[in-house]
Amino acid sequence: MLSKTTRVHQRYLGLITPSHTRSNNSSSLPHQLHFGKQVQETIEDQLHASGTVRGGPLFGHTVSGVVTVVAAPLGGYRVLDPALATDPLTFDPRYVLGWVDALNYTSETKIDWVGNWVMWPNSVLGSLVDDLAWIRRGRETDLISTRHCLCAFGWDGDILGARAYTAGCTLEEVTVLPTYL
Repeated sequence: MLSKTTRVHQRYLGLITPSHTRSNNSSSLPHQLHFGKQVQETIEDQLHASGTVRGGPLFGHTVSGVVTVVAAPLGGYRVLDPALATDPLTFDPRYVLGWVDALNYTSETKIDWVGNWVMWPNSVLGSLVDDLAWIRRGRETDLISTRHCLCAFGWDGDILGARAYTAGCTLEEVTVLPTYL
């Protein structure tokens, strides 16, 4: 079923619903991430597409602070927009709007844009220091907040590794979230 306005609609179309309010309840803040098998397979496929930085939105839902990610597409077709090949936090609005609409049409649970993912060109999981540039950029553009995470993926030895972050108003307020693949 096509559902209420999502964060994607708000960001790219300027649509705001009267019922959309931010809760100050800390129990509603994300405190762990879970990824479905299909999402894990999508990310593993991206590990083999090395050579350029990759990224995109994370779509899912949050219940009592547990974020369940159901889709992790790219931010668009890189061949159609060269900026997508150099900035993993740049998305084609038409592409991500199509994704969230299709997910909501086929899901009984409201799906929203719960965060973003990034992967380095060499497909290796970077360090926190490596990820700070993306955290800073995501915070400046309101893609990453206390409610919306950034998840870095890459090879950690010979297994898929992931590190998820939320960020407050300053970089001192970066939180690393437990991540379950």
